[in-house]
Amino acid sequence: MRQRAMVAMGISAGARIIFADEPTKGLDQKRVDLVADTLNRLETEALLCVTHDLQFAAAVCRRVCVMYAAQQVEYGSAAQVLGQPLHPYTQAMVRAMPENGMHVQEGFAPETVSGSGCRFRARCPYAQAQCEAMPPLVAVNDRKVRCWRYAAGNETADQTLSESR
Repeated sequence: MRQRAMVAMGISAGARIIFADEPTKGLDQKRVDLVADTLNRLETEALLCVTHDLQFAAAVCRRVCVMYAAQQVEYGSAAQVLGQPLHPYTQAMVRAMPENGMHVQEGFAPETVSGSGCRFRARCPYAQAQCEAMPPLVAVNDRKVRCWRYAAGNETADQTLSESR
């Protein structure tokens, strides 16, 4: 009830920019759909939404930024990032969705976000020695991904792109 009241208060203000932090947490699917429909009908200039609900993100966002342990790992259109993910963490999240079989990624998120390198490397099926260093945020077509597999000169990038299509 409190979550619905907060959503209603936020939208009734007529703001040009809406910041929504987990707007559907604790809501049943009917109410999640109602919040998505309401946000889609609003005439705002921008919506910044923090959510763990990928279906909701796909329904209300044009662009998404996937974070892992306070590190941006993938950014682009919602359709591309959620439909054809490039980063191994994004791929794992999409595989974990109910409609994709709820496959669970091995391991746990790091307890701290200090240190260098890719923070997903301990759980990544593609991890290699160079992952001990921070991977660059690489432009791949019209999106960005932070992974050594897509860095300039990496031969697996072209193969992975064709496999993800």
